[in-house]
Amino acid sequence: MTAPLEKLQSTTIICRGGLDSNRNWLQINQVNPGVASELINFEPSLFGGYRRINGYAYLEDVDSGYVDSAGAEGAILGIFIYNNQILAARKQQSGAIYSFYLWVDGVGWTEYVTGLTHTSTNVTRIRYETFNFNGTESVIFVDGVNNALLFNGTTWVFIAPGGTGANYANSGGANALAAPKYVTKFRRHLMISGDATSPHVVAHCAPDEEFDWTTAGGAGQLNAALAVKQIKPFRDEVYVFGSVKIKKITISGSTFTIQDVTNNVGCIASDSVIEINGDLLFLAKDGIRPISATERNNDIEIASISKSIQQEIKDLIDEHNMDDVKTLVINDKSQFRLFFSESTDAITAAHGIVGAIRQYGEESVWEFGILQGFLVSCCTSGSISTNPVTEYVLHGGFDGKVYRQEIGNSFNGSDIYAQYSMPYLDFGNPM
Repeated sequence: MTAPLEKLQSTTIICRGGLDSNRNWLQINQVNPGVASELINFEPSLFGGYRRINGYAYLEDVDSGYVDSAGAEGAILGIFIYNNQILAARKQQSGAIYSFYLWVDGVGWTEYVTGLTHTSTNVTRIRYETFNFNGTESVIFVDGVNNALLFNGTTWVFIAPGGTGANYANSGGANALAAPKYVTKFRRHLMISGDATSPHVVAHCAPDEEFDWTTAGGAGQLNAALAVKQIKPFRDEVYVFGSVKIKKITISGSTFTIQDVTNNVGCIASDSVIEINGDLLFLAKDGIRPISATERNNDIEIASISKSIQQEIKDLIDEHNMDDVKTLVINDKSQFRLFFSESTDAITAAHGIVGAIRQYGEESVWEFGILQGFLVSCCTSGSISTNPVTEYVLHGGFDGKVYRQEIGNSFNGSDIYAQYSMPYLDFGNPM
C-alpha cells in the first residue's frame, strides 16, 4: 500500500561537517544530519557537499616510474620542489650512499654529480628548505646523518662545523650542527636542529649568509631545554616543538630569545607540522591542534580541531610509528593530507587523514575524512611556473617510484575504493 500523503515527511539535508565518529548517530541526526558516519577517500568539496578524491599516477612513465632502476634501490628518501624543478633522492645500489636526481619532463630522472659523499646508512628521510638571501634561488637539505647540504643551482657544499664560513665554498663554522634533522628559514636566517648528539640545540647562520655559521659573523646556538621534534616559523616567531612542550624563538635586532608556550602539550610526529589557512597545525597525542593567534595580544590558541574524528586518530597513533607520519598541503583546496604508512604496510592498510576548510558564511570550519591507498615514504607540494602556474602534489613510494597526486580517476591504474555513509534519519521517531 502507498502511504497517505499526510503521513509523508520531507526534509532538506546539506552535506557538510565531514566525518563525525565521535557522537552517536541519534545525536548527530538531531544536530547535524549532513555529516558523514563513514567517509573514505572523499573530501569536502570547494563547491559544497563531498566529492571522491582524485587519483594519482607516475610522475614520469619512463622506466615504469622508477627513479634510476638500474643504479638505485629502496624507497624514495626525499622529493623536493626547488626553483621550478623537481628533485628526488634515492640510495645507490653500489655502496652505502644516496644520490640526488633531477626530473625532466619526457626524459626522466638524471643523476646529479655533486662531488660529495652522502652516507645513506640510517637515513630514512631527507627534509629541505628553499630560500633566496642574495638573489640566488638556493636550497638546504638535512637528513639527521650527514652535514647539512647547500645547493645554489650550480654547486653543492656541506655546512661543516669545521668550516671557516668565509664563503660558499667553505660553508660552516663552530655553530653548525654535524647531523641536523630539521631545517627552516626565518628573517634572513637558516635554522637547523635535531642533531642526535645535541637534540636540544637550535642553531642559526649569520644574517643573509647561509654559508657563515661563525659567532664572529653573527651565527649562534640556542638551548631549547627540550629534545627538538620540529622547528617552524609562524608569523613573527619560530616555534620549537618537543614531544610534551612547545617553545618559541623571537628575534629583536641581533638578539635571539626563547620563551615557553606550553609545558603540557607537544608534537608527537615531526612531519605533521604544517602551515595552512593562517594556522600552524601539528599532531598531538589527542589529535590535531593549531597554533593560532587570537584577538588578545600575545595569546595563542592550541585547542584540538579534530574532536569529530578523535577515535580514528587515536587508532592510527596506536597502530603506527610516529616517525613514519608525513604531511603535505594542497593550497588550491585549502586542504592537508596526513599519511600514516610504513614500508611493511599493504596498500589497502595504508591510511591517512584529509582535512579541509569549509566556509559557512563568515565562519571557517575544519572538516575531515579518511584516506586509504597511499603508501608514502616522503611527500611535498608546491607551485611550478609552467604557464599557468601549476601546483604539484607529489609523494615518493617505498617502491622507489615518484607519484603525482590530484590527477586521473585511479590510483595508478587501480580502482579507487571510496565509501560514504550518512547517519540514520529517524524523523523524530527513533523506535
